[in-house]
Amino acid sequence: MLLLGLPASTVLAFSAVPGLAIGLGASKLLSNLFAGLSIQTDRPLRVGECCRVGENLGFVSRIGLRSLELETLESRVTIPNSVVDEATIINFSRRGLQGDRPPMQGLEVRLDLQGEWSPFQLEEVLHQARRTLRSWSVLKEPLMSLERSPDSSPQLVVFAMVELHGWPAYLDIRERLLIHLDEVMERAQLSEIALGIAYGTPAEQLDRLPSLVASVVAEDSQLQFKAFRLERIAASSYDHVLEFSSSHEDHDHFEDSLHDLNRRLISALEDAGVEIPFPTQTLQVHRS
Repeated sequence: MLLLGLPASTVLAFSAVPGLAIGLGASKLLSNLFAGLSIQTDRPLRVGECCRVGENLGFVSRIGLRSLELETLESRVTIPNSVVDEATIINFSRRGLQGDRPPMQGLEVRLDLQGEWSPFQLEEVLHQARRTLRSWSVLKEPLMSLERSPDSSPQLVVFAMVELHGWPAYLDIRERLLIHLDEVMERAQLSEIALGIAYGTPAEQLDRLPSLVASVVAEDSQLQFKAFRLERIAASSYDHVLEFSSSHEDHDHFEDSLHDLNRRLISALEDAGVEIPFPTQTLQVHRS
């Protein structure tokens, strides 16, 4: 370039451009390489674990010297190691003490309990969830609790560890858990029956009602009588509430048992001469 007559200052400026470009590219490469070494040394995440890296949630499929790959629900995301090293990493997996054992995957489900729930029904939700979920071999260390959602309605919270990897297996157990919890919530709601008794029922008959209803419930060995109380004196009836629990493993069997219980209650009250009234209202008309 000097022989062509270009000034020495111009030649020096042009020669610095490739060096600057190479330096900038090497700095990014070296940054990713050193970040990759830091990740491999500290090991905040491993291949197969479910993690949230920044805004990306997925299973770690590869950890390279330059980048990391996450299998999300939508796609495969490649993140430079320098970005991973500076991002907040949330690891939802729990590693076993033995290296040959697969890591445990955390699974959390939150369900809002819509509508009116009595204290007994809330207790029944927890009882049924704990009784059944602890028998699932795929769930390790299941925990259940009740919280208040932002709108002040009750919320059922379930957390457990599962030895599963990949989105298909994770979604399968989550779907099964959600369906089962829906059945648990429906069972808890149906475990409280409102029963109106007509005005004019003698006090002696009212006193005998708890033992009568308890005997009807006891005819089913998988139902446990809890209480039968006069809840309120309503406009047209004495409103009682029956509370019972169940030990059914299958939800369809519980519904069949509830059907038979309702039929037995109707028959027992009819045999005892106790009337279940229609909702009524008295209207008085004056000549004036």
